[in-house]
Amino acid sequence: MTQKIERTAICGGSGGKLWPKALEKKADIYITGDIYYHVGHDMLSAGLLGIDPGHYIEHAFIGLVADKLRSFDLGVKIYESQEKTNPFYDI
Repeated sequence: MTQKIERTAICGGSGGKLWPKALEKKADIYITGDIYYHVGHDMLSAGLLGIDPGHYIEHAFIGLVADKLRSFDLGVKIYESQEKTNPFYDI
């Protein structure tokens, strides 16, 4: 793909069915969870690229967000959640 990305739409969670809203807002790419197979084809046919990082993508950012909050020196202790809620495992 050589399409230039100028506008990105992002929807947290399961936003696969909301892709027409991203298209209405003139997004070039839509990032959300649960883009089903046929929905992905519909998006491509309409000229909208999609990225589905899955529901558990937030774990990649917990440390970054915690460090950023710590940098503000707010006088509070910042704890990073260690809770694992992903019901799926790589095998």
